Amino acid sequence: KTEITELLGIEYPVIQGGMAWVAECHLAAAVSNAGGLGLIAAGGAPAEWVREQIRETKKLTDKPFGVNIMLMNPESEKVAKVIVEEGVKVVTTGAGSPEKYMADWKAAGVKVIPVVASVALAKRMERCGADAVVAEGTEAGGHIGELTTMVLVPQVFDAEHSKQLIYRHSYRTQYRKFTLTHIEARSYDIENICTGYYGQEN
Repeated sequence: KTEITELLGIEYPVIQGGMAWVAECHLAAAVSNAGGLGLIAAGGAPAEWVREQIRETKKLTDKPFGVNIMLMNPESEKVAKVIVEEGVKVVTTGAGSPEKYMADWKAAGVKVIPVVASVALAKRMERCGADAVVAEGTEAGGHIGELTTMVLVPQVFDAEHSKQLIYRHSYRTQYRKFTLTHIEARSYDIENICTGYYGQEN
């Protein structure tokens, strides 16, 4: 058990990546049933599609699962409301700051884990009450910043005086990079590593 398994009510400290149009109800349920945290990726999808996926996931698992919101989605505000209406207990966010949704989510008991690409955003999310952050480097692809994960993680860790949990989310992860990250995690006393899209570069 680790702090993240206790926080999310899962068996293993594994958080599935929010892959748009890939991470739907079947994948999310499978990961949750296996003991990790499955995620439905809202991506650029309409809010009602997300609602449908949430309801389908509930039919497939009684384990905790969450929704990943890409905040550049024109319907992100509607998706944020669906999270509360459907009783989702975990949300991860990317491509921006979820600050304006945080009060409603926290009031509904939602665990909020934003993806951050900078120290400034990590500090801001801590002030807003985020339960954890995902420090994501530029090699992850998608809507992120310019720093690599290996540079970003120590900076975020040093800046988070509350010792808020830090996770790693990497897009194209080779085995040697994964090993290095574990070495880095031990150096910084980080218990949990979140790796999305795990596999060889291609």
